[in-house]
Amino acid sequence: MKRFVVMMLVSIMLVVTAMPTMKAKAASTADEWYNITMASMRAKVVNGTDGNDIAYSATWYSGLSEVEVLARLLYAEAPWWIADKKCVAMVLWNRVQVGWYASTLYGVAVQNGQFATITGSVNETAGARIVDIESASWQNALRYACTIYVTGTTNPKWALGISEFSYQRDFRSFLSFNGKAYDLSGEPHINIDGTEYGIYDIYIPVHGYFETVAEAVNQYLSPSNAENNLPYYADGEGVNIYFGLE
Repeated sequence: MKRFVVMMLVSIMLVVTAMPTMKAKAASTADEWYNITMASMRAKVVNGTDGNDIAYSATWYSGLSEVEVLARLLYAEAPWWIADKKCVAMVLWNRVQVGWYASTLYGVAVQNGQFATITGSVNETAGARIVDIESASWQNALRYACTIYVTGTTNPKWALGISEFSYQRDFRSFLSFNGKAYDLSGEPHINIDGTEYGIYDIYIPVHGYFETVAEAVNQYLSPSNAENNLPYYADGEGVNIYFGLE
């Protein structure tokens, strides 16, 4: 009997000791996080009603996993082009690395004043709160969120397939960029909340880099974009414009 009790205790200790490893192993790669998150979200869909749509509150995201919050941010900030989602993901990662913001991806995502799609008003957060989990847009957003979530200190731009993306920590929609950015003696600047900043590495997904604000704006407005299947302001399915802040 004594031997049996000892064996039982040893077995329990082995199981308890293994639990952290088992838990980590359950979601240690981007693919594993993706599969677990999608399974959890699909389980919330009942009788054709998507249980993943969340009513507004100031902390509507508080019950979600970190990965899902990141994915909802990418989904809302870059609803159309895949390349745009990847760039938003890199901005999140770049903000963590620079040390001016929160020290984690989730911390940056929910930090006040960073992303209105997460911490803004009822209208500003609608794109992140209401998702179509079976759409390609959502599944791509979740995949890229999982990719940056598991990279740690390793730069994820290679895993995302945007090796040309570098130090951009900010972005604006075209309308916002066009209204606030300007060239001063050939040097790009932008006005953010009444403060003037020098900017560099102006980048438009698919289009590439531009040295001046005028070059970026003219390229984005060019009608030839439609013919070449490039992001184009007039087509209603635009991308953000990214840049570094001096």
